[in-house]
Amino acid sequence: MASKFRIEVGLDIKGDWEDRPIDFLRELTKCTTTLVDAHERRAVGLARAKGCTWEEIGLALGVSRQAAWGKFASDE
Repeated sequence: MASKFRIEVGLDIKGDWEDRPIDFLRELTKCTTTLVDAHERRAVGLARAKGCTWEEIGLALGVSRQAAWGKFASDE
């Protein structure tokens, strides 16, 4: 049976976004980048544990195998 990733997001961004929507966009970008990075690292770790090569991971991420290795190899 295939497992599923379930990602729940709760953002606690405070501010007056009606008057300063650009500040909201900055804060939102920080949150999404952090969230995506954590799940990306988890998925790469699972892929490596299942025997996937850096070439396969790079292709999945749209980067070279060297770029994938450079970003994630220290997590192993």
